[in-house]
Amino acid sequence: MSGYLKTLSFIGTICYYIALFFFLIFYFPVFLVTYIFITPFDKDRVALHYVSVVFCFVIVRLCPFWNLEIEGTEKIDPKQTYIIASNHQSMMDIPIVGHALPLQFRYIAKREVYNIPIIGWIIWLRDDITVKRGGAKSAKAMIIKSKDLLSRGISILIFPEGTRSKTGKVEEFKDGAFMMAKLGSLPIVPMIVDGTWEVSNYFGKFLKMPTKFRLTILDPIPVEDVKAMSLKDLTAHVHSKMLAVHKELEPNLYKEKE
Repeated sequence: MSGYLKTLSFIGTICYYIALFFFLIFYFPVFLVTYIFITPFDKDRVALHYVSVVFCFVIVRLCPFWNLEIEGTEKIDPKQTYIIASNHQSMMDIPIVGHALPLQFRYIAKREVYNIPIIGWIIWLRDDITVKRGGAKSAKAMIIKSKDLLSRGISILIFPEGTRSKTGKVEEFKDGAFMMAKLGSLPIVPMIVDGTWEVSNYFGKFLKMPTKFRLTILDPIPVEDVKAMSLKDLTAHVHSKMLAVHKELEPNLYKEKE
């Protein structure tokens, strides 16, 4: 069975990347045309958001051997502005979240993503927020831009681990997302993405097939709790809630520590 799965993953990976390449070539002009002709009259880039939702949906569903389960979208109020906190397992987290959340939002991503052909261009067109690691000037610009977007009712999604997990586990959190929530008096939506680390690390360079992805949206942390807790306690509280959920989903990942 292992040999069969490796063969399936090998062939499936090649087919997926070929299909993805042609889809990107076909769909990027849709972003570009939308940006050129609609964005001048659409300050919040709502049209680009919906183009992105379709884009993310196709990336996730392009492989027939992948299945996605989404739980908890009913907990989100589409009219509410949130700070969204997600664990980060792989690049696949981004399209999964992108088509699942019933919100217009922007990602905060590393500046290096601009170097990825087409994907980096799309991030620029969407007006997502990028930050340079260790750059105080870049961090300040990120905060200013985030405040502007939040004031216009656009939610912000942050990966508080700061980088992709090397083990698939939920790692320690930085406090930037929670500081932003406190400064803006905004509720926090914690969520767990699962299965995306395994798809990229199961057979080395090949994508695991079949694979089940799961997106679990936890109960939002209300503004009252955000205000009442210290920054340190708020960070620890959200981390513990997300860690507990992920341990239930993937107990084998945490056995060695228990």
